[in-house]
Amino acid sequence: MHVATSWPLWGALAVGAVVLAAVFYWYVQDVAGMRRTRRRILPALRTGAVLVLLLMLVQAALVIKLPPEKPGLVVLLDDSRSMGLEDTYGEEAREGMPGLEERSRVSRMEIVNMVLAPRQREALERDFDITYLRFSSGASALAAADEISVDERGHATDLDAALRAAADEAREGAGIVLVSDGSWNRGADPMSAARFCAARSIPVHTVAIGSTDRTRDVIVSDARCRRKIFLGDTAVVEVMLTGAGYEGVEVPLILKRRPDRTILERKVTLRGGGRPQRERLVFKPGEPGEFSLSVSIPVQDEETTAENNSKEFSLTVEEEKMTVLLIDQGARWEYRFLKNVLQRDPSVTLKCLLFHGKKAAAGDIYLPAFPARNELGRYDCIIMGDVQASMFTAEQLGDIATLVRDKGTALVLVAGRSHSPHTFRSTPLEDVIPVTLREGGSSGHRSEIAIVPDLTVEGRDHLMLQLSDEPLRSSRSWKALPGMHWYADVERARRGAVTLAVHPYLSNSYGRLPVVAFQRWGSGKVLFMGTDETWRWRQGAGDRYHYRFWGQAMRWLVRGRLMGDSAYVKMTLSEEQGRVGDPVHLESYVTDRDFFPLSDGEVYAVVQFSGEVERVRLLPQSSGAGLYRGSFIPREAGTHSITAEVPVLGEEAAKTKLDFEVTAGSAEMDSIFPDHDVLEKIARTTGGGFYTAREAAGLVSGLFSPVDVRLRTTQYELWDSWPLLAVVLALVTTEWSLRKRWGMA
Repeated sequence: MHVATSWPLWGALAVGAVVLAAVFYWYVQDVAGMRRTRRRILPALRTGAVLVLLLMLVQAALVIKLPPEKPGLVVLLDDSRSMGLEDTYGEEAREGMPGLEERSRVSRMEIVNMVLAPRQREALERDFDITYLRFSSGASALAAADEISVDERGHATDLDAALRAAADEAREGAGIVLVSDGSWNRGADPMSAARFCAARSIPVHTVAIGSTDRTRDVIVSDARCRRKIFLGDTAVVEVMLTGAGYEGVEVPLILKRRPDRTILERKVTLRGGGRPQRERLVFKPGEPGEFSLSVSIPVQDEETTAENNSKEFSLTVEEEKMTVLLIDQGARWEYRFLKNVLQRDPSVTLKCLLFHGKKAAAGDIYLPAFPARNELGRYDCIIMGDVQASMFTAEQLGDIATLVRDKGTALVLVAGRSHSPHTFRSTPLEDVIPVTLREGGSSGHRSEIAIVPDLTVEGRDHLMLQLSDEPLRSSRSWKALPGMHWYADVERARRGAVTLAVHPYLSNSYGRLPVVAFQRWGSGKVLFMGTDETWRWRQGAGDRYHYRFWGQAMRWLVRGRLMGDSAYVKMTLSEEQGRVGDPVHLESYVTDRDFFPLSDGEVYAVVQFSGEVERVRLLPQSSGAGLYRGSFIPREAGTHSITAEVPVLGEEAAKTKLDFEVTAGSAEMDSIFPDHDVLEKIARTTGGGFYTAREAAGLVSGLFSPVDVRLRTTQYELWDSWPLLAVVLALVTTEWSLRKRWGMA
């Protein structure tokens, strides 16, 4: 500890001595005739005040030396489940790693504990002020003496969040050592956190764990299927595979019903190289019920782990028929073949209303007249062909619109060359139709050349237009369909409608003419078919495409109504099956009781876990009125229910309910391959070093240059402080008061 001044020390002392001597001499002469006690007190007060003023004048500071400070270091250790995997190492790779000379397969966590063996830790802690953190989906403190082990609950790795947590722990001048296999499957790109560390001048030194040379593994990373279907529906299972070390190997992809009943087996050829590939399994359940299913690939020779070779999911098959009313005017080809499709579908109960002139056809499946309002409400779907609006009263057309809006009845309008859809201009159905009707529109566009409509981006992925179980084959099948010679003349798709197919070249100022489009109208769906020639798809293919398209369309259109959802709330999930720890995204379309979109309302999804309830707030989206989105993270495996809650709708909203299947599968097993590239990029971005496990075995000597021990001092500015000023004032005030009291000038 010492005192520092802005003046040279000898100069400050010389000036101070002269000034103090002069002050003391003058004051002694001034009080010469007073009593001894007073002659001592007054000069002392004046001298003390002058001394303090001199300290302020030379800007005196008290400097205190503190013990040397070791540089800080945050050691960030990956303990996710992928760190428990064993890798294969060759002889060259094992050199320099003590204890591994005779072993070819070693777990990644063993390598971590070798890198941070007690002796290595002691050396680190001698030269650095260490903070240990462990991480998987989140980061937490780790006692320095603990031997780290794999966290069996570490089903995911969020490298971005872990680096940010380490940066928050790192004090000024500290660095981070990241020990990981680099594989991440949760959160943002870790390069974002790397740039964050670089901006704060925090170097990240990365130690790459795991072998990238000889990993052999086959992974079934995902298997998804619509959780609930109806008897007669086709179940489509989308499977995601990844293979490494088995390039070109043909393996069986097996679909089983538990406990051990094989439903389907198909040979697939693995691409290898760790590249994901998508496969599809299609089957038609033969009975109703709830089934536990699995997709698996047998364990291959020398495979790294068997834990990720299968995926389980559940499927519910319900036995329920849809009732369909088919209306047309004249038995055109489109009507005949569509009626045939619906009659042959075992899940459809069909009634027809066929007008001949002003009279209706008679027969077993024919209605003598348009149904009364209470009878009309029994139909799940109404298909209107090329029929004049004048065949109905305005009240009857209004009843159709009301049923679609309020009860979720599906409506299909199949265009025709004589009347539809333009006949419905200025009727209660005009706003229900997904396309706008051009004023003075023609009866349609005819072409001598057969033309196949083009699918939009939405159309290529939509269930209705899938003509094959393979997406690529479906697209090829669509392009190879027999063409059509007539298309309806409409203006454009309505705002909020989704266009699935367009004319290949006919367009106007709004774009190409929509041929297939749909929209939600209240609680129901409305499909517009801008041609009356889907029957041509039978040419050379029989029922294959025509039957499939209309069957898929009917089931998709009436699904919400058959599920019994609220008329005001529709809710969907990003996926109907998920895993513990993986985020689930919800989307809801909500209207008020007058069926106008509900904007800026309170909308919740109530998730029921075993013994616990979580209310998830869904936020309104600027992209569309009445649209709300939110997400939650499942905490446990099992089947959970999700119920809508909208305070302004009361109990009505609770009618919308979804079941969600959660498995205990781990995202860590979706890709077991180390990602050393990302670790190298993190080190380079932050100014740190990149090291393999072998290079990091001598952590102290290899990772860092000699320790930069910094001397610490604390300086207190004496001259620039209120207490010192207070002392001056106190001395001067006391002196002045005593002089007055003792009768001095």
